[in-house]
Amino acid sequence: MEPGTDKINFTASYYQDGEYKTLNFSDYSDKFVVLFFYPQDFGEAITTQIQLMEKRKDIFPSNTYCFGISTDSLEAHRFFVEDQLRENIGVEHVMPLICDQTGKISSKFKVLNKDTFEASLSCFIIDNIGTVLACMASDPRLGFDLEEVGRTVFAVQAAISKDDWHHSMGTPAGWKPGDQFVRIDIITRAVGLNLEVQNSTDQNSGNQSSQISQKTGSMGLRFW
Repeated sequence: MEPGTDKINFTASYYQDGEYKTLNFSDYSDKFVVLFFYPQDFGEAITTQIQLMEKRKDIFPSNTYCFGISTDSLEAHRFFVEDQLRENIGVEHVMPLICDQTGKISSKFKVLNKDTFEASLSCFIIDNIGTVLACMASDPRLGFDLEEVGRTVFAVQAAISKDDWHHSMGTPAGWKPGDQFVRIDIITRAVGLNLEVQNSTDQNSGNQSSQISQKTGSMGLRFW
């Protein structure tokens, strides 16, 4: 599943805090969600990830809902949480773990390995209107950089808070909370075959801008 995919919806069972529950993803259609797919319970990557998520509760914005998903059974999730994470390691807070024994959810997100019937290690960041805005994947032996996942969630929320988010406004590379935003203006105009690069600074406002022009049009970047 690629960024831009919208209307995400599925129903599944999950385990959390000693209970088996049912998730209707439509109930989270107006919330920010991160879905973490992983191959199997008791794996090093998911174990250390959950440990870090408890230690660093500030990695994600407080209004973000995180879920883990694997093709393990609900019973396997329970043993993983209660015996491994809580009893052996001492982790208290564990995100809900969704059971995808049929592989339908993993298939929907295009992360199911049909040979092993396991989900690839991957995550999807979904905004508050149910659209996938970012996705990441790695070899199962390489745990996620949760700092980067969290930074992306902060960037998504900060950009959406701007009125013109859906008019080419976003964050530049390496953006962190408190940094400036960038807006891309595309103007259609013929200027010949040669590439023109123009850089300018507004002396009055201090805003920086750059433009790249071609025969098909021009693109301007504005930071503020």
